[in-house]
Order: sequence, then structure tokens, then C-alpha cells
Amino acid sequence: MREGPAEVVPGLYAGPGCVDLEEWGVDVSLIVTLDPTCPAEHPRARRVVYPVRDMEVEPVRNVAMAMASIARELERGGKVYVHCYAGCGRTGTVVSGYLVLFKGMTPEEAVQAFEAVRGCGPESEEQLMFLDLLHLMRKRMRPWDVIRELAESLGLGDLMGRA
Repeated sequence: MREGPAEVVPGLYAGPGCVDLEEWGVDVSLIVTLDPTCPAEHPRARRVVYPVRDMEVEPVRNVAMAMASIARELERGGKVYVHCYAGCGRTGTVVSGYLVLFKGMTPEEAVQAFEAVRGCGPESEEQLMFLDLLHLMRKRMRPWDVIRELAESLGLGDLMGRA
């Protein structure tokens, strides 16, 4: 696992919490925090907090909002840093999910892209299953429609029942 922040695709960085991004030379406009117990810091960045349980994708609504925040900020020309505690499982799932939905990657390609720069990635069967589900949904819906469906779902079990 890489110690600090890493750029996954242009403008999208991922890594651990409890880091000062300025000290690492990473300049971002938005920090997406998935684990508020150990926030990353940058003096000029806005922060959004969408807590996600360790080793899971619940609440799914928070994962959806995190991916939507990434997409909006990058579309505006901003730069985004996504983190949980270690910057692996939850971060890898959210960033890989963004790549599946908005960059057209397969789950395997997205996870490989993440792991290539972070040295770690999604850690549980549930997280990998979620990425497969996103890919299936993306085949029949536009990215923002998938986000809307995720945000309205009751959780992973509910989504699997709809797929």
C-alpha cells in the first residue's frame, strides 16, 4: 500500500485520512471524506462527508453521493481527494465506482487502475459485488440515473433485488 495520496486519473486523488495534502504537494478543491474519524486537510479545499461503514458499501446513499460529488467537481474542472481511514477498501470502492459509472470502465479495469497507484483496493466481497452491480446498472441506464437509483435505494440487498 502506498503511504500517501496518489492520482488515479487526472484530477482525482485517493489515499488515507489524517494527512495534510499541502505537505504532500497535492492541491485539490474538494475533499470527499468517507471516514470522519481521521480527516485529510487542505486549507483551500471544501469538504463533504459521506460516512461509509468499514469493509462495506452501506449506506449505499452515501456511496452514491460521494460518486456524484466527484463527478460534479471534476466536470467543473476541480480536483478531488477521496479518503477513508487507510485509503483502500471504501476509497477504492467509491473511486472504482466512479470510474465504472462515469469513465465506462469495467469493474476489473477500475480496480486495477486504483490498485496500480495505491497498492490496495476494495477489500470485501460486498464491495466487489457492488462494483459488478454498478456495471450492470450502467449497461441499461445513464450514470446520473444510476446515482439517483442508488440514492433512493434501501441498501445493497434492495438494489440486488431490482437488478
